[in-house]
Amino acid sequence: MKATLYTLYHLLRADFLERTRSYSFLVVLGLVGYAGYLFVPPADAAYATLVRGSYRALYNSAGVGNLFGSVAVIFISLFGFYLVKNALARDEQTGVGQILAATPMRKPIYLLGKWLSNLAVLTLILAVLTGMALVMQSVRAEAPQIEPWKLIAPIWLMGLPVLAVWSAIAVAFESLRFLRGGLGNVVAFFLWAGILASWASSFAALETPTNDLLGMSRPTASIQRQVLEIDPTANIGTGGMLWFQVPLVPGQPAHTVQAFTWQGLDWNAGLVFERLVWIGLGLVIVLLASLPFDRFDPSRRRVAVQEKSTLLATGKKDEAP
Repeated sequence: MKATLYTLYHLLRADFLERTRSYSFLVVLGLVGYAGYLFVPPADAAYATLVRGSYRALYNSAGVGNLFGSVAVIFISLFGFYLVKNALARDEQTGVGQILAATPMRKPIYLLGKWLSNLAVLTLILAVLTGMALVMQSVRAEAPQIEPWKLIAPIWLMGLPVLAVWSAIAVAFESLRFLRGGLGNVVAFFLWAGILASWASSFAALETPTNDLLGMSRPTASIQRQVLEIDPTANIGTGGMLWFQVPLVPGQPAHTVQAFTWQGLDWNAGLVFERLVWIGLGLVIVLLASLPFDRFDPSRRRVAVQEKSTLLATGKKDEAP
């Protein structure tokens, strides 16, 4: 057991240090940080974010925490996937994979190390985003009192499980040879878009609070309920992730958004456990990915190539007159 933990630690550490020193890491960090800045626009900006029925949450700790939690699950998941989806390919290109193939290291242990290193890199971005949330609440100054739990809880309880799942998906895609390249990147984008679209559809009607992957249905439902308490005539079907307050077409009326005080969810032990269950899904994905993973074994790859060549040859014979 001690040797296994030692191996996992060194796999994680080596990958983490290499990734965080790369130019691509800084690019993703910059993109996510800029998205966080844009998601908390000033009150007089031309647009507002996460609007429900012409209302948005005041920029108190709960409101800013929910906005930055949304940034985490939307943007870190997408950009982060492409950042970390090269762990196995890099080992193969540098020859480390071939060395590992000659060792007794088990496939699940190797992939768990890659998963944890992926998650560690994305968690560092999440930590930076948390610091930025603190700064943005102070800068916007709509509710300058900082309530640490209300600010931090939604960012981490929404973000960390999602990043764990996407880190696992990156490992799984690299474990399947046909998803290692461009096809895997395309499939991942449409998977991300589909998950996001399932949540975005809630803007058209009242949301039912559930334990969804993104963790956004419960805060969304809570905000909707409070909006209707404030204004029973509010049209919950209007609004969206991005809502323009100025008319886009000359002559059209302005769509002014009003801010209200939302105190956030009660992130009790039950909700915390509910979110952490999704990390278990990431673990399951990694363990399943170890089944088809060839562990950089040249003999297994030669067999696969021979089987493919045989199938192609058989197909040509069948086509011959």
